[in-house]
Amino acid sequence: MAVLPPPVRVAAAAAATTFGLSTSPAAATPAGCRRCGPRGRAAVHVAISASGRASFSRGAAGDGGGGRPAITVAGDPPTFVTAPGRRIVAVGDLHGDLNQTRAALVMAGLLSSESDGHVWTGGQTVLVQVGDILDRGEDEIAILSLLSSLNMQAKSQGGAVFQVNGNHETINVEGDYRYVDPGAFDECIRFMEYLDECDGNWDDAFLNWVNVCERWKEEYPMSPNGDWRPWNFVKKQKGIAARSSLFKRGGPLACELARHPVVLSVNDWIFCHGGLLPHHVHLHSTCSRIWYRAYEQRSFGLDEKFKWRQ
Repeated sequence: MAVLPPPVRVAAAAAATTFGLSTSPAAATPAGCRRCGPRGRAAVHVAISASGRASFSRGAAGDGGGGRPAITVAGDPPTFVTAPGRRIVAVGDLHGDLNQTRAALVMAGLLSSESDGHVWTGGQTVLVQVGDILDRGEDEIAILSLLSSLNMQAKSQGGAVFQVNGNHETINVEGDYRYVDPGAFDECIRFMEYLDECDGNWDDAFLNWVNVCERWKEEYPMSPNGDWRPWNFVKKQKGIAARSSLFKRGGPLACELARHPVVLSVNDWIFCHGGLLPHHVHLHSTCSRIWYRAYEQRSFGLDEKFKWRQ
């Protein structure tokens, strides 16, 4: 975790381009999803200019509270962020460890210390999670849920939470599960069952998962590691099927990941996972669009509302 000092001009600022689906904010939104509807606007004023630059604040657009201008965001997914006078906190690889994620955010003064509260306490702070939430731990979806919830709360106070995709997000969408913890397969199974309990309401299930995942662990204990031996085909196939339905191209969690960039500029800072080289600047115009279009090729088949808008 890093708390950044006053910004220093970065010569490579021009490299902060991201893998966008299109210049239209609506194009990256699954049809019927309420993220850009009432849920995303609750208690937050949002203004989008003709150039695609958005600003949000608790007060009137342009007023970030406390005398500070509003945070402005350009690009979809977010690419360039201007956050005047904000404290910026960056945290790296979380790898499915919810307890350590909470501890880091509490230490940074961004999360209430009550384990079941999940209340944003960062005010106008900007939090950047720099990728690799997935793999090696058992609470991946819970962390994604937590960050999404905190982002909504932070916006209402003039702050923000941004996520950057890392290589482990990419390989999971590609169906590479080599680094998936057995408990994470169990989480996928439990989350799919919880989604059914929520009558398929993705917004409700996803945002609330971090608050109920512990209860679901108690009611549906994780499988002993022995249950994930290679020859236990039934158990293994159930876990892989649940994970694939969530993370495959066009799946609901793939769609959530597609809302986040791989390179993000906040003020004079550049955030990315694993480093940025000069030749990446020249690749973005072609490779980046291909990378994000991959997410919208297929719907995951659970509900028509999760299909990308054409």
